[in-house]
Amino acid sequence: MKAALAQLDASVGDKMKNLKKLEKAVGAAKADLFLAGELFLSGYMARDAFAQLAEPIDGPAVKTVQFIAQEYSTHVVFGMPEREESTKRLFNSSVLVAPDGKVASYRKVYLANFGPFEEGLYFGRGDGLTLVETKLGKIGLLIC
Repeated sequence: MKAALAQLDASVGDKMKNLKKLEKAVGAAKADLFLAGELFLSGYMARDAFAQLAEPIDGPAVKTVQFIAQEYSTHVVFGMPEREESTKRLFNSSVLVAPDGKVASYRKVYLANFGPFEEGLYFGRGDGLTLVETKLGKIGLLIC
């Protein structure tokens, strides 16, 4: 198995630009598993813009990543601000998209609330761990 861990320079607030960067990097990596960073979709320091940038897990950004994963026959993990439709709460989420279109997600449980981070001002706490069975084996999702 070939895994690629990419520290891509996310453009804060520009989801479309970040999705294009993701597709280019996934295509170049030719990996079985491609991992982008925490809150890559929105950029980490989007702060007050998280409310506008957040999407549900079945939203347009994840649909785009489903296309990318299928196109390059790879598993893609990336971070995004997630909006829970039923409550409108926001979560700092890690999303795994498989080449067959299946999606799994993890909501960050232990939010950083010190220094410049103050994640608790923007996000709710997740309530569990995520372990996914894939053709590559079991994959656990987490966020630092």
